[in-house]
Amino acid sequence: MSNTVQLLRDMIAIPSVNPMRANSGVHVEQGMANFIETVLARARIDCERQTIAKGRDNVIGVVKSRNRNRRVWSR
Repeated sequence: MSNTVQLLRDMIAIPSVNPMRANSGVHVEQGMANFIETVLARARIDCERQTIAKGRDNVIGVVKSRNRNRRVWSR
């Protein structure tokens, strides 16, 4: 099995219910944010974590380009 398939399997196994559809009010997105942050750290990719609301974080991987003309996004 490829690393990509295993990564996707691991991600699918993590409960990450969209709170807009959940009636309980429980936010379970934190587990996915933790997983992504761990994967990025193991790959030695810098990341930033932004808390949007309680239990709701964005994880942003930061990969600096060596070529300034090749960017996906810049600040």
